[in-house]
Amino acid sequence: REESGETDANDQAFLNSLAATQWVHTPAAMQAAEMLDVGGEDEISGPKILDLGCGSAVWSAAIAHSDQKATVTAVDHAAALKAAQSTADSIGLGDRFSVLEGDPVAVEVDERGFDLVLVAQRLSCLGLDEGKKLLFKAAKSLKLGGKLVVIDLFRGPAKPDMSECVEALKLELGTQHGSMRTLEAIQVELTELGLENAQVTFLPDSRVNMGMAVAKRPSEQA
Repeated sequence: REESGETDANDQAFLNSLAATQWVHTPAAMQAAEMLDVGGEDEISGPKILDLGCGSAVWSAAIAHSDQKATVTAVDHAAALKAAQSTADSIGLGDRFSVLEGDPVAVEVDERGFDLVLVAQRLSCLGLDEGKKLLFKAAKSLKLGGKLVVIDLFRGPAKPDMSECVEALKLELGTQHGSMRTLEAIQVELTELGLENAQVTFLPDSRVNMGMAVAKRPSEQA
């Protein structure tokens, strides 16, 4: 299957379905926020968060909820943004949550404008070329010293279990070019973007073995 660089109707239907069911990942999202230590003593107070391909914004809302000064800019298509706004309203984010309608790969956002950029449950829905474009945009959007966080389905080092096989099949049938990366592959991709200290882990509270990769933009310009 060749990549066209465009989101077709089947892909959009798959993404809309993800947005509609992301609430099931709430426990894992809360765990991710805790692992990132957002609002912690050694972290930036009131971080500016960019959620590229937000879906229903379960992940970024959980992160912002950990720091009462954090703000979120959520980027996605109209149907997802409606769900995202509902999520934000349900936990009282109020004017700390704003939306930007558009394709996360193509939309214009502030370069070096954010302390944390989140790409959650989006990368695996894209082909390799589009995925690289999205990660490149995410990295460019980071302030010096900012963090890029990728949360998605990743293949583990062990033999795949039934859950992993089912999720991989859903991607194959529901998207044109989507596939599950390995933890090692996403670590390499983040490093190739010039980011530092790329670390990867699985989220124990995830029902489908969701993983999280975190890397930091160098504090000083090379």
